[in-house]
Amino acid sequence: MRMAARLLGLALLASSTWTGAADANEIWRRNSGQWTVKLVQTPGQRAWCSWDTRFPSSGRTVSFMLNNTGLHLFLAAPNMRLDRLRGQQAMIRVGQVNYPVTFGFGDFNARTNLGGAAGPIASDPTEMRNFVVAFAGASTASIRFATGVAWDFGLRGTAASLPHMAACTAEMRQRNGGGGVDLDPTRGAPSPRSLDPTVPQGAPQPAPRGLPKQ
Repeated sequence: MRMAARLLGLALLASSTWTGAADANEIWRRNSGQWTVKLVQTPGQRAWCSWDTRFPSSGRTVSFMLNNTGLHLFLAAPNMRLDRLRGQQAMIRVGQVNYPVTFGFGDFNARTNLGGAAGPIASDPTEMRNFVVAFAGASTASIRFATGVAWDFGLRGTAASLPHMAACTAEMRQRNGGGGVDLDPTRGAPSPRSLDPTVPQGAPQPAPRGLPKQ
């Protein structure tokens, strides 16, 4: 399981926007407000759909990435030791519904000061679809970490991006030989001290080097 989690994390890192390697694996993208839908595929590997948003002032990226076998949360941020999230549980709160996530992968690159973490949200196709549809229609959503930190999502563009997610999963299923989630919609700025989920709420936290305070 640990090896599988690490392989998953490496696959997500390879296809995320902050590594700079996304263009080599990106097949297409569609932008809707604060959210972007991308179809990505590393040669010889399964295709993935990535639904992500970026916080411009802090450089944080939050992605929901899915293929035939599961839906995963992926986080990336400069100057945050997100590798410390490995083994911890967080809660994605969509409206009044909580979705637990346990981080099976975490990484920090000391040379670039970039941290990343990933964990599964759901593996059942119905649960995957229900989460995406609920998130697209939500008026509030956030990630609440074990340390007490919360990241609130900007949701502008989520509803408009749902058809793009449906198109992405349809092509993903075709590329991966079928199976998995079907998202056809015809069926059916926080304080700087509250950003880093690896630091308990209220603990002293230096400003990120080289980045403006949010």
